[in-house]
Formats: sequence, structure tokens, C-alpha cells
Amino acid sequence: MKYSDFAVFVLMAGFYVAGTAAIGRIEVAGLFIKPGEIVSPLIALFGVPALLGFLFGQFMTNSASPFGPMDLITTAFALAGLLAIYFMRRRSVLLGALIYAVLTGVWTAYLISTATGALLSEALVAAVGGQLIMVIAGYLVYSWLRRLEPFRPIHAQSIEQQYSEYEKR
Repeated sequence: MKYSDFAVFVLMAGFYVAGTAAIGRIEVAGLFIKPGEIVSPLIALFGVPALLGFLFGQFMTNSASPFGPMDLITTAFALAGLLAIYFMRRRSVLLGALIYAVLTGVWTAYLISTATGALLSEALVAAVGGQLIMVIAGYLVYSWLRRLEPFRPIHAQSIEQQYSEYEKR
């Protein structure tokens, strides 16, 4: 493993833990918002090390969850959603992020309903709504980062131009 991959792993785990465990779940207008979820669309930018770091951070955070041991299963749902983001990164990061939000939101709604006795319909609105807010915010961060020089997509034509300039030297 390269140092840069390990750094991405640690940063993603740290962002998730800090955003979710340190800040906690925030209830705004009946929606459950987990600030750590904002980094989920960044999987498309930073790849597998970010995906693994996110899952590790989520597993660590969920091990102390108020929903009990069932919340550890959340990592499996998150993996499915994060894989959607990762595999759809060349087509539509936003669609992958929305799939992630719905998958994890539905599972979280089930946990809320089971643990608190709340109606499943109310829990669905609270959990899925909160997840959608965070992944859309994360997508905006992703879109901003994509405009920065180190993260801009490299096109074949620009590579050919750089190579021809290199040959001229």
C-alpha cells in the first residue's frame, strides 16, 4: 500500500468518525443528519482507499451506536451504496450518491423504527431525508474539488499534446 493510499484511508475514516461520533446525529426539522456522511461522494474522487476508510470509520462509529449491535450491519448497506458511487463515478456520481442515500436511509429508518418504536413511515422520512441532504452537500463538495487543478479529468488529447511537446525538447 502506498503512503498516499494510507493517508486517504486515514483521512476518510477520520472525517467520518469526527463528523458522526464527535458531532453526533443532528435532528433538524424532523430529519436525522449525520455530518460524517458528507464525504461519501468523495469515494468517486479518491477511490478504493477512501471507500475502505469510510467503511472503517463507519464501523468504528457504529460499534458505539445507540441502536445497538444491529447498527454494525449498516456497514454492509453502506458498502453496497459506496460501490454504486465508485462504479458509477464515470457516468453519474450524483446518481450513485442518491442510491447510497436511499440504501442507507432505508436501513437506518428500519433501525430507528425497531429501536424507538417510531412509525416506519416517519422514520423513513427522517432517515432518507437526512441522508439525501448530506449526500447532496457532499456532491457539491465533490463538484467543487473536481474544478481544482489536481482533480481535473485528464483528456487523451491533452496527454498527446503534452507528449508531443516533450518530444520537441
